[in-house]
Amino acid sequence: MNGSLQIGGLEEILDGLKAARSKFEDTHLRLQERYKVLFGECVAAQTNKNKPQATIYANECTEVKKLSRAFGQIISNLDQAIKILEKIPSNPTPVNDF
Repeated sequence: MNGSLQIGGLEEILDGLKAARSKFEDTHLRLQERYKVLFGECVAAQTNKNKPQATIYANECTEVKKLSRAFGQIISNLDQAIKILEKIPSNPTPVNDF
């Protein structure tokens, strides 16, 4: 490599990061919906005095919440990476090779 940035390559990377972000966001939203359903089932099981089933739902809620938080952090990291890469000018000034 001669020290120059290939803009076409940067745009492809940005497109890939944005596509990945979209997929993570979709999964994140599905996890949030799943958590709501599980939480409702947990409450229903407790209301019906079914403690073993309520415990199972509560444990599942905990695991789904952990995954949801992890996906949220990944999305945040992708957002930061995208913002940084978008700040790179489309026609950078060439850097002299040393």
